[in-house]
Amino acid sequence: MRTLLRGFIPLLRIPRPGLVPSLPRAKYRDQVRNPLVLSGFLSWLGISQQSEPENDLLITIKRGILAVQEGDLKRADQIFHIALKMAFDIGHEEGITHIYCLLANTALERGLVGQAERLFTDILKRLLSSGEPQDSNAVVEISLKLAQIFSGQNNLQKAEQGFEFCTKTQQLKVEKEGSACSEDTLALYGLCLDKSAQFYLGQGRLEQAESGFRSAVLLSSRIHGEEHEQTLVINNSLASVLSLKGETNQAVTLLSRVITTAESTSCQYLPTFLINRGIIELRAGLIDKAELDCTRAREAAKSLKDEEARREATECINQIKAATG
Repeated sequence: MRTLLRGFIPLLRIPRPGLVPSLPRAKYRDQVRNPLVLSGFLSWLGISQQSEPENDLLITIKRGILAVQEGDLKRADQIFHIALKMAFDIGHEEGITHIYCLLANTALERGLVGQAERLFTDILKRLLSSGEPQDSNAVVEISLKLAQIFSGQNNLQKAEQGFEFCTKTQQLKVEKEGSACSEDTLALYGLCLDKSAQFYLGQGRLEQAESGFRSAVLLSSRIHGEEHEQTLVINNSLASVLSLKGETNQAVTLLSRVITTAESTSCQYLPTFLINRGIIELRAGLIDKAELDCTRAREAAKSLKDEEARREATECINQIKAATG
């Protein structure tokens, strides 16, 4: 069954990891391709009235981001390395850390996971050595990235330790700060829950996955609203878990609500929601409904020019034909 998951809103001006097969666009591409990523960039780097070297550094970083926007990741990596040398030459510590983040995420985009791990580890060390509190959002977010990398490397013990650290750290902050808790802290807590639930789902630990996704849905609803695309995507993930637990009726009911909202809000992931419901219906022997959903998914995918969803909808239809002889 296709599991569609998505993280929460960006928290730091640090791009998120790149695309994951069979998932929607990750925040890294969305954020870097958005020109607003540079909004407030000078103040974040501590550059107010920048000197000429600092201005040259900023221009170089912008050029690297432009290369990412154009899909030329190798060139982006080269430009970011030039920017890194410039930052070292002028002793701009915050700039160095930021460029390491750009390099780490570019490495992930290029599939250089080991390189990304080393860079994120260096970033974490830099943050802590500069006096950043261990429970700060910045430290937790980088730790979460490392936990995801460990999970992808099948280093399950380190991955689980990382996810638990991130989730528990954010939970304690949210509980301590109460109504005064910032949206960034809430959103990062939701992201930790979501990514942890993905990890548990991959390990077949369905009860923990369900708990994580349910909590993430509540946070997304609180931050964005129940009809927001992000809330729908996490609900889709929750439906996947319910289906795997054999709770077919609950999964179909939840997906039906998601689909109704996706249709009314023109959500780009409508084809995936339809495919998932179609697959659940097929497994339940509801052949006619499954065929209708997968056919609708294929048409919606064509309209949205989503080639991956179109292929998966076609595969779903072929499975139905094979099942009916």
